[in-house]
Amino acid sequence: MALDLNDIEVSLPTGSGATMAEFETALKAVDWDYMAEGAPAAALESYVEARRIETELKSQFGGKHPSDTDKGAMKRVREMWNKYAPAREQLPS
Repeated sequence: MALDLNDIEVSLPTGSGATMAEFETALKAVDWDYMAEGAPAAALESYVEARRIETELKSQFGGKHPSDTDKGAMKRVREMWNKYAPAREQLPS
């Protein structure tokens, strides 16, 4: 049975202050074959958790106005994602 991304509940950032270390740990745990036929639900959950932390970090570093954005931190989030993600999952520069 194929996994349907619409059936996955993703919690929004809680504002608890995710860290880059937590993000890296989550990225190392991702099973990047989460969409493969027969992949266990845990594979997709690992991906969703990494995305949740990425979203929280972007929220922390984004600021309410473009001038408030920590561009260096946003770049580090993208670079860390791309360090672990396969080519098909890379974030654009």
